[in-house]
Amino acid sequence: MMAAVCQPSFSQLYQYKFEFGGFGHAPGQLFGPTFVTAGNDGNFYVSDTGNHRIQVFDNSGNFLFGFGSNGSANGQFKSPNGIAVMDDGTIVVVDRGNDRIQLFDQQGNFLHVFGGSGGGPSQFGAPVDVDKNALGQLVIGDQANHRVQIIETSGQFVSQFGQQGTGNGQFQFTHGVSIQANGNMTVTDYYNHRVQVFDSNADFLMTFGTMGTGNGKLMYPIDNVVDAFGNFIVGDRDNARLSIFDSKGRFLETLQDLGAGSAPLASPHCVAIDSDGNLLVADAGRNRIVVLEPVQRCENLVANAMPINYSCDGGVEIFRVDSNNNWNLIQSIPGTSLNDPASVIFAPDEELFVANRHCNMQLPSTISRFVYDPSSDAFVSNGTISGNSLESVHDLAFSPWGELFATNWTNGTISRFTFQNGVAIANGTINVPQPSSPHNLGLTFSPDGELYSTTYTELHRFTFDSNYDVTNHEMFDLPGILHFPGFDPVFGDLFIARNNSPGGEGSVLRYEIDPGNNLVFKESIRLGVEDAVSIGIAFDCNNNLIVGAQSIPGNQPGIYQYRVYEDCVTQLRRVDTAAGGGVAATSPGCFAFDLIDGVVVSGSLDDLAISDNNDFVIRRSPTSIDSRIEFEQTVASPSPDPSLIRIQYEGSVFARPAIVQRISLFDFQAGAWVTVDERFASRFGDRQFTVEYSLMTERFVSSLGCVRARVEFEGPLNRTQITAHNDLLNISFE
Repeated sequence: MMAAVCQPSFSQLYQYKFEFGGFGHAPGQLFGPTFVTAGNDGNFYVSDTGNHRIQVFDNSGNFLFGFGSNGSANGQFKSPNGIAVMDDGTIVVVDRGNDRIQLFDQQGNFLHVFGGSGGGPSQFGAPVDVDKNALGQLVIGDQANHRVQIIETSGQFVSQFGQQGTGNGQFQFTHGVSIQANGNMTVTDYYNHRVQVFDSNADFLMTFGTMGTGNGKLMYPIDNVVDAFGNFIVGDRDNARLSIFDSKGRFLETLQDLGAGSAPLASPHCVAIDSDGNLLVADAGRNRIVVLEPVQRCENLVANAMPINYSCDGGVEIFRVDSNNNWNLIQSIPGTSLNDPASVIFAPDEELFVANRHCNMQLPSTISRFVYDPSSDAFVSNGTISGNSLESVHDLAFSPWGELFATNWTNGTISRFTFQNGVAIANGTINVPQPSSPHNLGLTFSPDGELYSTTYTELHRFTFDSNYDVTNHEMFDLPGILHFPGFDPVFGDLFIARNNSPGGEGSVLRYEIDPGNNLVFKESIRLGVEDAVSIGIAFDCNNNLIVGAQSIPGNQPGIYQYRVYEDCVTQLRRVDTAAGGGVAATSPGCFAFDLIDGVVVSGSLDDLAISDNNDFVIRRSPTSIDSRIEFEQTVASPSPDPSLIRIQYEGSVFARPAIVQRISLFDFQAGAWVTVDERFASRFGDRQFTVEYSLMTERFVSSLGCVRARVEFEGPLNRTQITAHNDLLNISFE
């Protein structure tokens, strides 16, 4: 299966929040709404097209007021469509059936009108949509005239662009228009089944979409908008879905099924973004407005080792990746501070470890350590690790129990280190059988604690006992030359970087581990660069796949990023770099793909049940002994020293006897949990309370801006039942 046929089963960008409307003619009810927008006042303005009126709602979907009726007099409408709210609150409505534009004050009182049927300046042929540009001018999709007009709010014509046709800059019935923050204009080209993008001077930039039902295809698209991440979101009406493309016009995903008990989209027309980043959808087929919120995205650091021809020229690059997926290089650690770095890894406390192969494969090798210094916003040296058979170290991995493992390329072993008060202590080696290749390369741990290691053409799997000694070894012959492996934390699939024969493309192999612990091939992800050598594998805190790739001189090395779905991936971007090698990301950072909505459940559990509404229930048997169950949540803080951290908890407990309930915050400076509230959980009844903490809050914000909180139940958990809701543990700030 190729990545190009990706068919995501759910949206990784937006999730259902709420909806309002419903068929009818009374205030607050809707009949075929086609357009919606958000004003600076936070209210939602809806073109209730079938009822020939405009209705205004607050940002919770509560009806405020409405105006208009069926007709051609001032203040009346015939099938109103596009709507815009100016900075001063003036409401601009495209009165499509009357071929005109009407303006109203903030209370819906008529101000003035311009337009009329025709093809001349400030005349219209069934106009559809309107948006405002940075100059306060109106940009209007003039459908039957196959053009876009730019007009002052007074009605004075400014300019126009477009004509009927199928070429770039030509239209077959213009529909939705959207103005980006940079001034670019995006136009939905209805009968050409595409979207065209123009700069602020109306010069053509690009187009995307073709007629069809597959991914990246459009069928009579109505409207478009650009979100805070730079993605194009298209109301793909006849496909009954939203189609989402990145800033380059590359397909990302579709959104049709909303989940949360809501009916799928039926006939999405307009799409808009409010000031909170929520996505508003006018679903005319179901007479409703749907509000979707962006899936929480996190910021993290990505490190890239740059091995260059076994010389001392390579170094390590460190990028800060923000919540909009912008990559900013914040530090370059030069090769003079290292020794031909091959790979990197972040420890759970965000310390950076670098595997040094050593220049020209000289022996022995070392592992360099760096810690983050907030005062300089840089990683500074924290010593080195040596000994324990380290020879030409190629890759590093931390085990679930906290040991550091390192592959040795020349001696066929894997070195192990434990830590005592931060000091690395040798803990022996693992011998790797190597029937066809004498060299160890990559290694990673599966979610259940098995070690996977690569030796060019073989994949090795090691199982450990309760003392963390190896008890079993298996070997798999796989195609190509294997490099570093990694498991994605959401779907649990194994990804292995691979390069093919010279002249071939670098790629990444993806395998599922089935219930029988067998490797099942899922797909090969091609980098699309000849002579590329895929080296490193990592996953960022949004579960995006990151691949470090070298290449033969003259071709493009780089860091490749992919969005991972259950059965496929789609490429997000390529980051230029001198060489791509082993890569690492601080993960999970400020976002955790946990059991339900970012809540971690741990402890000895006899029974765990998840209900249809995503509540979950933990039950203990009468024979259970003292134990602990904890729920953890990690979120991004709005500042490095918030004045207040508020922890809200909701759930219910039935316990015999009563047990201790403890609320804690993680102190990133001390590296330990700090109890901020402790009480006995009632023998029965709901548990709903709020804890506010305001002392030295900067200690509880990590260098990446993360705050971690948890609630624990501890004690003799026999005959205990805990029911936890979706919003079990919430963190907010002041």
